[in-house]
Amino acid sequence: SCDDLSEDGVDSNDILDAIIESPSTQPNASEDPSSMPSRKPTSNPTSKPSKEPTRNPTKRPTRNPTRRPTRKPSKRPTRNPTTKPTTSDPSSCFTVTTYNSIDADIETLKNEISDEGARSHFLGGILRLAAHDFMDFDPFNTQNQMGPDGCFDPAHPANAGLPQDIWCRDCALQTLYDEKYSFVSRADFWIASANAVVRQTSVNNALDLRETFA
Repeated sequence: SCDDLSEDGVDSNDILDAIIESPSTQPNASEDPSSMPSRKPTSNPTSKPSKEPTRNPTKRPTRNPTRRPTRKPSKRPTRNPTTKPTTSDPSSCFTVTTYNSIDADIETLKNEISDEGARSHFLGGILRLAAHDFMDFDPFNTQNQMGPDGCFDPAHPANAGLPQDIWCRDCALQTLYDEKYSFVSRADFWIASANAVVRQTSVNNALDLRETFA
């Protein structure tokens, strides 16, 4: 019949049989899957991953925190502070200024004596006073060896003939000491006064013993 023929005169049944007999274009389930991917792998991420932190994290502390004090703070002073200076007043020290001042005052006293004999007696008496102060030194006396201590014993044989009008209450030399130089020892005052006499009576005042005074 006309229904069994195609436009080219081919039987439609023959075409159907041919399709049924031809191998399938679809892969057989029993076959191995293809080894290659069916499509290209995914490309790189669209955005780069975040970078590393901009700075390293804080490390551990370099040292342990300070502990409590190992000992208690100092207590209050064990004694009250000193109310007065422990050292003597600087003005009481025998300085070069003091030495020079004594020298000048001895010269003033000398110049006030107009009589030449009386002046010589005064100056010589100062020398003898200083000399007799250390001439009575007795190294064998364990109680009091005397020596240059600003004292002399008029009864001592070594002091025989020592003028009594050089060192007395109303004598010019003792008055000078009491009023101006009592902050130094009498022994030092006597020696400095004797040195002044030696300088002032030497030729051209050349014999100055100031450097030897100690």
